Amino acid sequence: MPNLANRRSRASQAGFLCCCRLSLTVALLASCGSPLRASAAPLSRPAAETCVVLDNDYDIDDMMALPMVVAGRRVAAIVQTEGVTLPAQAAPAVAALIHGDSAMVQRASFPVLVGASPAVAPDLAAWPWLPFFRAMLNRSNGLLAATPEPWPGEADLPGAIGQAVSDCERVSVLLTAPFSSFIRYAPALRHKLDQVVITGRRPEQAAMQPAEASFNCRYDLQACQAAMALLSNAQAAFVALPLAPECIAAAVPAEGCFVPSYGMVAGPPGGLPARGLAGRLRRALINTTPCAPPYSTTDSNARPCSSLSTWEPAAVASGPGGHVMLWDQSTALFLLDPARFAAVEAVGPDQSAAVGQQFEPRQEAGSPRAAAAILRALWTRWTSRAAGID
Repeated sequence: MPNLANRRSRASQAGFLCCCRLSLTVALLASCGSPLRASAAPLSRPAAETCVVLDNDYDIDDMMALPMVVAGRRVAAIVQTEGVTLPAQAAPAVAALIHGDSAMVQRASFPVLVGASPAVAPDLAAWPWLPFFRAMLNRSNGLLAATPEPWPGEADLPGAIGQAVSDCERVSVLLTAPFSSFIRYAPALRHKLDQVVITGRRPEQAAMQPAEASFNCRYDLQACQAAMALLSNAQAAFVALPLAPECIAAAVPAEGCFVPSYGMVAGPPGGLPARGLAGRLRRALINTTPCAPPYSTTDSNARPCSSLSTWEPAAVASGPGGHVMLWDQSTALFLLDPARFAAVEAVGPDQSAAVGQQFEPRQEAGSPRAAAAILRALWTRWTSRAAGID
């Protein structure tokens, strides 16, 4: 994966504020409605009382996050939003991973929906790694022998979400994607919204730590600004990882830098079971299918790579990507087990208008290495539950 300056947490709050026109925000808010209000319920509720909408852009960390939430919570819908992947191309790949076959989605207990793209197409020059990740994730990282046919766009995304959550008492949103879809369907959840759990730093904190500002905000800056206004009265949790300087600079970060490991997927010891949804994810991560051309060649235009090149730190460093961490996996784990995370004291000169609350993994015994090891073990434990999903 790419350098952290360009990955899941990039672009400073100064850019966030300066690059957006106020009139554009007002127009977006007018289409989305007034700020959302959450119930006074606590951050974590029993699964039987709350449905979850999984809004993602099917990056490799989304792929590693989705199965454990599907196994651990009642999922109402999965929404594919443009970001690392394109919605129409990612939707059938996600359906094939989650349901075993993209054709099975019609009989599945929840839909996979083609979500929104930015109103203004972003300049992709800042993310030269995107073609590689799109080529890989469109085939679920090599799980699929060929790229599925794209699905048609959702004619009425708010209506589809409203129908999906119609029998849910409350709804939580796991938001690990740009905000392009969220600002469109959020009004449909207004009276049921429990919490929104978001990958990355709050914009106020990102201003203090530019390397950690959000790719999801930067990719669709207009939608991100509108979403922050919508969330001003909602119960929002931002989940990020602590970044030591050596974690940012190192080509292959140390295990204490909250990176994935081969062992958490394949063992020994442990690793994911070989059956069910957990087994499909395991095969997607460690299969031997070569990368899609041109990334499977060894000529001067590309590096040799495999399915490991999207997520295993050493393979990422030697492949077409750049850097990798447990971003969306941590966000999903917060939804499932919030006690493993601690609130981070607000930073910055003025937090009176801050949106939501910031969380990071608890530092066990003051050791980042121990905390990272616990996070990896939790991921394996929760994701292994998906072995019971065919």
